[in-house]
Amino acid sequence: MNQTFVVVGTGRFPFDMLRYDEAWPVAGADANAIGRDTHNVRASDSRRIVRLMTHKYFGPTIGRWESFGWRVLSHDARGQVPADELAAAIAREKGT
Repeated sequence: MNQTFVVVGTGRFPFDMLRYDEAWPVAGADANAIGRDTHNVRASDSRRIVRLMTHKYFGPTIGRWESFGWRVLSHDARGQVPADELAAAIAREKGT
């Protein structure tokens, strides 16, 4: 069963987490957000929100993401993060 999760962070994207969590970007926009820091050093300083999917039963390894300075905002075992939950998580992250 696939699980969708959302990560947020700044700086270099931890590409090794894709391997570790057996994850991939949900959509093209997410892949673009991941790759942005490989093309533009200044872009890597901006906060990015990336939706990912994994087939790992227990979902993403939250503590390991945090060790790279990225946070898992939410994850959902049904295969998608509900829009209202995602909006609330983003609002909390922004401090609003």
